[in-house]
Amino acid sequence: MPANQSKKRILYVITKSNFGGAQRYVFELATAMKSEGCEIAVACGGNGLLIDKLKEADISVYTIKNFQRNISFKKEILSIFELAKIIRNFNPDIVHLNSSKAGGTGAFISRLLGVPLVIFTVHGWPYLEPRNFIWKRMAWLGSLMTSLLSHIVIVVSENDKRCIPTSFINTKVRMINTAVPNIDFLDRDAARTFLFKKEKSGLHQNDTWLITNAELNHNKNLFVAIDAISEYNETHQNKIFYSIMGEGELHKKITQYIKRKNMSKYVTLLGYINDGRKYLKAFDIFLLPSKKEGLPYSILEAGAAGLPTIASNVGGIPEIIIDNTTGKLIDPNSYTSILIALEDYIKNPSDSLNEANSLQQKVQSAYALEQMIFDTNEIYTSINSRT
Repeated sequence: MPANQSKKRILYVITKSNFGGAQRYVFELATAMKSEGCEIAVACGGNGLLIDKLKEADISVYTIKNFQRNISFKKEILSIFELAKIIRNFNPDIVHLNSSKAGGTGAFISRLLGVPLVIFTVHGWPYLEPRNFIWKRMAWLGSLMTSLLSHIVIVVSENDKRCIPTSFINTKVRMINTAVPNIDFLDRDAARTFLFKKEKSGLHQNDTWLITNAELNHNKNLFVAIDAISEYNETHQNKIFYSIMGEGELHKKITQYIKRKNMSKYVTLLGYINDGRKYLKAFDIFLLPSKKEGLPYSILEAGAAGLPTIASNVGGIPEIIIDNTTGKLIDPNSYTSILIALEDYIKNPSDSLNEANSLQQKVQSAYALEQMIFDTNEIYTSINSRT
């Protein structure tokens, strides 16, 4: 193939087409590489927001009908044939895989079809999730095979680099942090006006406003967060108004849990909000109580917004949040841990401001989108030595 970077054909593959962290990563890279003159396409399952955003950016999208997160032998086989057809039609120089399911299927078929460069980005190893032993072993085996079949494995945190499935892949592992662009935040009043009716804002004007921006799934651990807010509001005269921004499979169960805890007045599900990070300054504190993470965008966005941040001591989070320096680390298995962190921030506003400022400076200096794109493009250019 020609050596000119502008002639490269890159196919990004990801299992789901919602707009979580991995999908945002794909979108950022796809649009950046398109602006560099590369020919770009994305293959994904479902019919989510990622597809809409890619089409708006004039990027070709291939839908894989049989891609799904849950395991189905029949659909796995069918998805292999679908992806093989896409690769043959698009004829990519690079296949860049994201998520475990897309990684396993994509690495196998890409190697079989002779794709010159196969890259797998790990957005948190799946075998680190709090699951049963058999599931973890299967996830480990899948991650191992994907890593061995890929030419390059990108990890987004030092934690994921330490937890690679085997030392045999050390030479192909590259660590490139997740990163965020400059964000055009709305100010506090404008953001609150957009998100809430005037009556709702007025009802909580004297409360502490807390936000979580996350997909509604088991890994995000939102039931424990609701327990902490319930306990706080029962035992304190000043109250916390807690908003959860995002959608997902647990929406109905979380709604029912809020009602069961008699917290409907103080806990609100905002649903998915397009470019929701713009409205973070409506809030006083950010909380991410996850059981498993890679290097989450949501914490970087909260840091960029200047919010005091409380997050779980899991995955790559401690690389961003240094306890009592750039935020508060909590035990995701203990609602008391969340409660103590909230009390500390609310009682000591000067400390919370200092930690928020430190986090903001860290995000601006160490997690810039331009650096992530530059480092990834350096890997893409390595194809010239392979062809």
